[in-house]
Amino acid sequence: MVTDFGPVVPDTAERAVLADSVSLAVLVVLESLSPLERAVFVLREAFLFAVARDLGPDGEVRIVELNGGPAAVYFVEGRPDTVFQIEVSQGVIQCAYIIRNPDKLSGLPVA
Repeated sequence: MVTDFGPVVPDTAERAVLADSVSLAVLVVLESLSPLERAVFVLREAFLFAVARDLGPDGEVRIVELNGGPAAVYFVEGRPDTVFQIEVSQGVIQCAYIIRNPDKLSGLPVA
């Protein structure tokens, strides 16, 4: 007789090994990127994580260059709703900006 108890839930040690494996994989990917590509990757992932719960069927995220640096722009119904931009100097993220002011975003020069 075979009894199926469902999927096996990994114990704490197995979860720690899995987390370390994922962390190492992300580090390998990041090391293979140029500083600008690395900044765009971090920008996109952080921004998507932050707004993922708010993304509706009309929401869209685009990575653009804004003020000389990479920026993630979240659009709702074709209009910019939120901008997340990072300032990179010598391959290191120096500052992050989040803008949700409709007056400032209405003139945003991104298509």
